[in-house]
This record gives sequence, structure tokens and C-alpha cells, in this order.
Amino acid sequence: MTASTYEDQEQGLQIDIGTIWRMVKRRFWFFVIPAVLISALALVVAKALPPVYSSNGTILIEQPNVPPNLIDTTVTSLAAERIEIIRRRFIATDNLISLIRQHDLYPERRAQLPITQVAAAMRGDISVSLIEQRRGRGSFTVAFTVGFRYGNGAKAKVIADELVSWYLSENARTRQERAQETADFLRQETGAAERNVKRLEEEIATVQSEYAGSLPEERDRNQAQLDQLHRSLRDINFRLEALQDERTALVARLESLPLSGGGAGGSSEAATVAQMLERLRNDRVSLSTTFTERHPDIVQIDRQIAQLEERLAELPPAPDPSAAGAFVSSASSRAEIQRVLAELDREVGATQRSREAVEADIQAVEVNLDRTALISEEYQAMVREYRNAVQDFNVLRRKVLEAEMGASLELNQKSERFTLVEAPQAPSGPESPNRPLVALGGIVVALGLGLASMLAMEFVDSRIRSARKLEQLIGVPPLVLIPEITTRREKARTWFVRGVIICAVVAACGASLWYVHTRVTPLDLLLLKIERQVQSRVGALGF
Repeated sequence: MTASTYEDQEQGLQIDIGTIWRMVKRRFWFFVIPAVLISALALVVAKALPPVYSSNGTILIEQPNVPPNLIDTTVTSLAAERIEIIRRRFIATDNLISLIRQHDLYPERRAQLPITQVAAAMRGDISVSLIEQRRGRGSFTVAFTVGFRYGNGAKAKVIADELVSWYLSENARTRQERAQETADFLRQETGAAERNVKRLEEEIATVQSEYAGSLPEERDRNQAQLDQLHRSLRDINFRLEALQDERTALVARLESLPLSGGGAGGSSEAATVAQMLERLRNDRVSLSTTFTERHPDIVQIDRQIAQLEERLAELPPAPDPSAAGAFVSSASSRAEIQRVLAELDREVGATQRSREAVEADIQAVEVNLDRTALISEEYQAMVREYRNAVQDFNVLRRKVLEAEMGASLELNQKSERFTLVEAPQAPSGPESPNRPLVALGGIVVALGLGLASMLAMEFVDSRIRSARKLEQLIGVPPLVLIPEITTRREKARTWFVRGVIICAVVAACGASLWYVHTRVTPLDLLLLKIERQVQSRVGALGF
């Protein structure tokens, strides 16, 4: 007969104190033995757990002594980021292995585990916690605490000192290296920019030497010079026409003179000079309406007028101006006209040579303007590139100066820096384990397991032990109740079975603990992890 045969699904749950009490009496040992054994084991474990000491130091993040608006540092990483980077470098496996061997840490674990696993376990004993302050919606790190947990208080302090020294030196070294690398990089870029500027300067100098006088910046000057040359050419042509007209008039006058003449030579020569002087004065009046007093033609006419006036002053005056025409054909008048014609011919030749020179200059300036049009676009592009290169070079020079000042700031430790405000101290007592909590937790677990084993044995047993249960099953009360009769053999067998069960449970527990300790993870590490998890959960709940 099984328990499922007598199970009555229609019966509600009824609590019978007497039945519970009888069950407790029957299964008492199934409650007591696990509870006592596990409680004892919990007490032994709480007593045997190795102590863990913790040594901590606090490092303050000080702000720069020099205001950033005067000299700004080139190290712009956040403090939290640098703290994490330094921590990662410290907990590198090679560094931890060196510390383990140097200070003879974890000797028991090193005897059982590879050194890399011991370093991994040490990594969990190193703690770094940030102290942050809120500002508006954001927050910034003002300080941080570093510490180390170990079974020996003195060695915990030594490793904590190593960790603090590592943070202080590594932060200063890292900042100085970054600032110096930035300055070196900017120097290299500045050197490249300077070489580029010199290259462009040489190219521009070559173009300027090859196209001298035809450069785009000389276009306005060349155009102004061309306009001036055209005006000069126009004036020369006008002057040349005036001289040719004057020569034509003198030739006609010379041809009209008789071949011989006599008497009153001086008076006729004075009349001729007076007529020439009058004509030159009329020419000057006509030229003064077009040119200024400093124009070469005006100056030439003034010089000729002065010469004629001097010659006229030396000659005897003509007695009658109306009679001067009678002596024009004299030999002296013909000689004077021929002399004037000779001077006009020389002046015409000089004027023609001046016109040829001006025309040559005009042609040269026009050639320069044509060459300017050919090289203008390429030359302007080269000049723009040169100006941009110079501007970039000047910007880089300013940045190099700022980077060098920032590197000097880091070298003298006047920028943001780590300062030790609380050095690690030798712990006065162990931080963990919390032995009362471990013992109390073990006792609670032991009581729970004892109760669970008692209930499990009761539910597994399918025998009918009460008249009420029988009456519930068959629907008729029993006529007679016969008490249970237990023989000595049955009692001995019962105790034997109980002893075997207890021994099996203890052996199973011991074998499980041994397997976990040797094959999975040492029990002290496992208990430390469990304790940390419990403390973190309790801290998260606010207890």
C-alpha cells in the first residue's frame, strides 16, 4: 500500500497538533542529527576561517596651481579615466606576479595553484573606489581610495603602500609623457610646415626671377606705365607734326628768298629773327593750351625763344618793320634760315628716336602684360598656397609654444596632480570574516536542513499511523486500536540505518567539500566570495 493509494484529493488541509507532535517524536533524530552536525560544522568553519586584513590609502586630486586661462595643460583626459588606466597597468599579470614573488604572498595557494591563478586571486583583493562630487547634472572625481586585502596586516600595508606609490608616480609620469609627446609631435609638424613654407618661397622666387616685370602684382603698374607711354607717344607725334610743319614753312620761306641781295644786312637779319621769334611765341601759346609749363616741348620752345631774343638783342634794330621784308632774301637771312632748318632737322631726328624708344617700351610693357595673363592663375594659386602655409606655420608655432608651456607645467607638477592625504596604515584588526554572522548563518541553515530532512522522511513514509487517518481512508471508525509493537531487533536495525545515513551524509558532505577545495576553488576563497556577495547585497538593501 502506497501513500498515493490513500490520498484523498477532496480533503482540505487540516492542521492537527497531535499529529505534528507525534511526527516530531518519530522523526526527532532526522532533525537533530543534521542540525547538530551542520551547526557544529558552521561553528568550526567560522572559527577556522583565516582573518583578512585591509589597508587603505586616500589620494586627493588637486586642481592646477596656475589658472587654465593663463596656461592650459595638453593632458585633457578625465581623472576617472586615468585612474582606471593606472589600475589596469598595476593589476597586469606580470606586475602582480612580481609583487607576489617579491613579498612572498599567498604561499599556500602557490603550492597548489599556478602562479597565474594566484595573480588572478590577488587581482580581486585590490580595491579602488572613487569619491565623486555632483555639480549640476554631472559629477567629477575629487579623490579616490586604494586598498589591499590580505591575511597578514603588515603585508597588506606594504602592498597598499606599493599601490599608492604606483598611482602617484604613474600619474606624474603619464602626464609628463603625454605633454612631452604632444610637444614633440607639434615640433615635428612645425618643422614640416616650415620646410613647406621654404619650398614655396623658393618656387615663388624662381617664378619672380623668371617673370620679372610680368608678375600679377605688377599689372597695375605696367598698365599705368603703358597708359603713360601712350600719352607720351601721342605728345611726341604731335610735336613731330609741329616740327615738320615748321620745317615745311621754313623751307617754303627759304625757297621764296632771292639768291642775292645787299645793304642793310643787319637790319634784314634782325627782321628775320623777329619774325621767327614771333612765330615761336605763337607756337608756345598754342602748346600751352595743351601742355604744362614743364612739358619738354614747352621747355624746348622757351629755350629757342631765349636764344632768338639774345641774338635779336645783339643785332641792330630794324628801322622799320614794314621794310624788313625787303631784306629777307639777303645772304644772312638765308644762312639763319638754313641754321634753323638744321636745328629743326636735328630736333626731328631726336623726336623720331624718342618715338621709337617709346614704341619699344610700349611693346615691352604689352609683352609683360601678356605674360602676366598667362601666369596669373598659377601664380595666384601659388601665392595663396604660400599664405595658407605661412598661416598654418604661425598657428603651429603658437601651439608649440603652448605645448612647451604645458609640458613645463607638468614637469613642475603645477597642473592637476595626485596628492596623498591619508597614507595606508597597519590594520589594528581583521576586516573579515564576520565570525558571528558566519556561525549564525550556518546554524540557521542547519536548522532548515534538519526540518527539511524530517519532513522529507515523513512524506516518504507511506504507513498509516493514526485511527483518524484510517477512518478518513475507509470512511468507518476502527473497532479496536492496537498500539505499535517494536522488537529489539527492529530498534537495532533502526539505529543501524540511522547511523549509516548519518555517516553517509557526513561522508558525502566531507567528500563534496574536499572536491570543491581541491578541484574547483579553495574553500577560503569561496567563503570570501560568498561573504563579499552577502555584504554587497546587504549594502544594496541599505542595511
